[in-house]
Amino acid sequence: MISTIQAFPTTDGIFVVWEVAAMIPDCLGFALYRQQQGKSATVVDTWVGFEDQAQGHKPGEHRPSTEWPVQKTNWTDFLAPIDAPVRYGVVPVLKDGATKVKPAYSAPAQWTEYVSAMPSGPLKPWFNRGTISAQWLSRAIGKDKKPAQTLEKAISTKGNKIRDFLKGQLGARLLALLADAKKSKRDVYLALYELNDPELIAALTAMKGKAHVVLGNSTGKSDATAKDTEKNAGVLKKAGVDIVRRKIAPSRYAHNKFAVFCDGAQKPKVVWTGSTNWTRTGLCTQNNNGLEITDDKVAAAYHDHWTAIYADGSKSPKALAVAGDHEWPFTIGESKVSVWFTPTTKSGDLKEATKMIEDTEHGAVCLMLNPGNKGLLGPILEKAQDKKLYVRGVLNNFPAQGKDSPKDQLQLLAGDGQQQVFKGKQIADVIRPAGIDKTADWWEHEIKNTGKFMIAVHSKVIVLDPAGKNPVVMTRLAQFLRPRQHQERRQPRHHQGRFAAGADLCRAHRQHLRPVSLAGLAQHAGGPEGQGSEAQRRLAEQPHRQGLGGDRNAVLARHHLTPAIRHDYGAALPLPRAPHRPRSYAARPTEASRCFSRGSTSCFRSRSELCQASGLCL
Repeated sequence: MISTIQAFPTTDGIFVVWEVAAMIPDCLGFALYRQQQGKSATVVDTWVGFEDQAQGHKPGEHRPSTEWPVQKTNWTDFLAPIDAPVRYGVVPVLKDGATKVKPAYSAPAQWTEYVSAMPSGPLKPWFNRGTISAQWLSRAIGKDKKPAQTLEKAISTKGNKIRDFLKGQLGARLLALLADAKKSKRDVYLALYELNDPELIAALTAMKGKAHVVLGNSTGKSDATAKDTEKNAGVLKKAGVDIVRRKIAPSRYAHNKFAVFCDGAQKPKVVWTGSTNWTRTGLCTQNNNGLEITDDKVAAAYHDHWTAIYADGSKSPKALAVAGDHEWPFTIGESKVSVWFTPTTKSGDLKEATKMIEDTEHGAVCLMLNPGNKGLLGPILEKAQDKKLYVRGVLNNFPAQGKDSPKDQLQLLAGDGQQQVFKGKQIADVIRPAGIDKTADWWEHEIKNTGKFMIAVHSKVIVLDPAGKNPVVMTRLAQFLRPRQHQERRQPRHHQGRFAAGADLCRAHRQHLRPVSLAGLAQHAGGPEGQGSEAQRRLAEQPHRQGLGGDRNAVLARHHLTPAIRHDYGAALPLPRAPHRPRSYAARPTEASRCFSRGSTSCFRSRSELCQASGLCL
């Protein structure tokens, strides 16, 4: 019955996807089994049942997927153990009389390979869980009349369960690196845009003179984070931290977010970079990524650049921009890595990135905070005109500010894959990242991304041909656009033969849009790793095959197309509602899906572990 099943790990959860060889009579969904290495298999729970059970369920109630089956052919296991390899199998769940269900057989006939949620090797991507428009968080905060204030208090408190869950393994790993450096009395060199996270501040002050910090002045304005940064600069200095201020905003941004960790001989050894600002919101309430690079040469290059901006302080001489015109190529294992430091005088980094996008063979997925009017979103949308390519992405902001401005223009892909242009007030028809602010059957009212939590997607990542022979990951600390003069960023790129990564491997949208988009890319890649399921296509074309008369009968026809039980993020066009949508799905309304296009789900095996992890977190 199950023709293929595969599991793809990230530090946020493990994504499992499977295919069926043919229509399964009386199938209402699938039971998912997880087996930790050396232990017996257990049934994975789900949080959504059938429509006729919606009224009687309790908030947060979950049941084994043998009772509440997964009504699609993919699932993200957010409760997978992080300290042990696991594997997965699925069993069809069949209709059993008028009101009952039963597994088709007692155990899975086919299992995935064992996978681990923790990354390994010299290139380690890390992701947080910075999604606040989530059902679990709504339940954790409860019926609080001022949820934003409650959330702010939670993420400001060390040891708070909400904070710890939101910062995820990204936060845990960063703090562990700092703790290890303190214990071993090793030097750490940091360049930061802003700073107000209590745990990170405590870790730096504890290191005293072993911490060397170049700290920007945030936006250079009078907002709360900028004021916090000013105050915390004094806290670091008082503690004996070696600190230099780089106050170049608002005319330009010192947009750095990297750290260089030395070894026992005080030589640069490890680089930490990514999209994550060292703030409470950066760590906890925005979707962010971190990239840990263990390589002497890369670490030395970052340290050299740190030394240059440490000496420049609040100046930005032309020599710094001229030096930014130089690409730094490296080889790490089987991957080639190129690093660009900015500012530049010729935008060589963006030109190289554009060329890579133009050379894409199978497709691209991306996450962007603010794509800008003259950035890399344009070349990606140009590639989307090719019907043979799979192109999907998530935008947090519109390219121009001001929703009603007649000068604003937004080009996005509709659900049918056609590009549409929105101007002025028409942009109001495009959905921005936001929570569902109403209750509906299984769904609780969610916290909105407004005020200090207005940024949902802070990652900046582009993944090209992840299922192809030469996958590429591009990341930046700043946006994928031509920056204001001398805005600073670090950009790395990673390919399987080359690693287009710079200083921030944008953790690719941590765990949001998710692999629903990336998996579909495999269908366009060709070959055994990229072939889509003909059986799935036949299923999609036969919505009436088993009839749509009853609550559970309705699931039979379209169990593989249920929208993600988790939220999808991004500025996007409302997707058209599927015809004859089964009432028993109890999944999020179609209008809640936000991406500038979505594809069907398929199985594939990525050739690049880093590309895979980065892409799946889309």
